[in-house]
Amino acid sequence: MEDSQPCTSRNLDHAGNSTTSIPLKLTFEILSRLPAKSIIRFRSVSMLWRSIIDSKDFADAFLTWSRTRPRLLFSFNHLDSRKLFIFSAPEHEKSSTVVARHDMTISNLGYNKRYDAYPYYITCPPVNGLICCTRGSSIAVCNPTTRQLLILPNVRANGRVTHARLGYDPVEDEYKVLCVMMMLDGHERGRRGIKLEQEHVVSTLSSRRPVYWRRVETPTGDSYTDVEGGICINGAIYYGVGHNTIARFDLRYEKMMFIQAPKDDDITSWNFINHQGKFGGIEYDYLYDEMRVWIQEKEELWNNMTCSV
Repeated sequence: MEDSQPCTSRNLDHAGNSTTSIPLKLTFEILSRLPAKSIIRFRSVSMLWRSIIDSKDFADAFLTWSRTRPRLLFSFNHLDSRKLFIFSAPEHEKSSTVVARHDMTISNLGYNKRYDAYPYYITCPPVNGLICCTRGSSIAVCNPTTRQLLILPNVRANGRVTHARLGYDPVEDEYKVLCVMMMLDGHERGRRGIKLEQEHVVSTLSSRRPVYWRRVETPTGDSYTDVEGGICINGAIYYGVGHNTIARFDLRYEKMMFIQAPKDDDITSWNFINHQGKFGGIEYDYLYDEMRVWIQEKEELWNNMTCSV
């Protein structure tokens, strides 16, 4: 591949100092390898540096570099203050002592009479460093690295339970949130006796245009009353439905389909995984001290591996 400058360089030349002792490409490479906190501070150095850091090319380069230095994410909910504290630590650390870094605190983002006594909760694994958290019908997506927070419009739950899952479409280069609203224990009536149905809505995250919810048409069939886990793989969100069904939501085409899990297996005990770009699950059999790994090959075709522990 030819060594070339980022495509934004032509525009960046006019954004600040036109003469510099450091080539623009080298400045770009150096900045993309700095810690996030330093990058945020360096946005104030000059108009040129600000334009570099705010560019799409820089965001992609920083994400690529960050993947070579993965970090473990963990969080704590403080019920008294209703705050969510997000921390991270190096995943591969040679030292026996690992120092956790406090990345972000999410507090009460708005009054909600029904859920005001509860903090926000993380509902699914991070996607490219972004985290989705919910509090009743309020859904927010945050970037702990930059401490940026995007609050989505409240969904019209009308008393229904909401489940939010974050995903990334690599084709359109878009992040989306899927929200499932449903009643529990077979109840179908909400406030004032209005009959409510299960509903799926999706929203595309954007800082340049309004964010809103769109309804997703789902295949006909019985409604489900539980959502288990969730993971995004190759432009699709997967989550468990009941004991033996997996929902797959295609983020690009915004289509929902349901996949039958391996026969006689209970997916509520699975930990969902991404195995070389394929959806899978790991379960532990305490009776036989065995660990089983299921990998989806094609739709409802599964491979199984078992090992003794």
